[in-house]
Amino acid sequence: MYIEGAIIRGNIISDRTVQISEKSVIIGELRAEAAFIAGAVKGNIDITNSVILDSTAKVLGDINCKLVQINNGAILEGKCSQTYSEITPSAFFENY
Repeated sequence: MYIEGAIIRGNIISDRTVQISEKSVIIGELRAEAAFIAGAVKGNIDITNSVILDSTAKVLGDINCKLVQINNGAILEGKCSQTYSEITPSAFFENY
């Protein structure tokens, strides 16, 4: 799904990749397999695989994902957790 130059008020749910262009604004939750965000999102983001915040991204909300890439210039106000990762930091540190 590619969102170009749109303002969307409502949740976006996809079982594939969602791409949000630099001129798009999403006010609602985003749930997908993967996401490339260059625009603005106000709401929580739940991505089962990878999320990329481009340098123009503005996110107000928490991100849950497996893999994350935050490019220089991206703005994130919220928590980012790799909840879908195969290994968690708490499991890694159990032996120490």
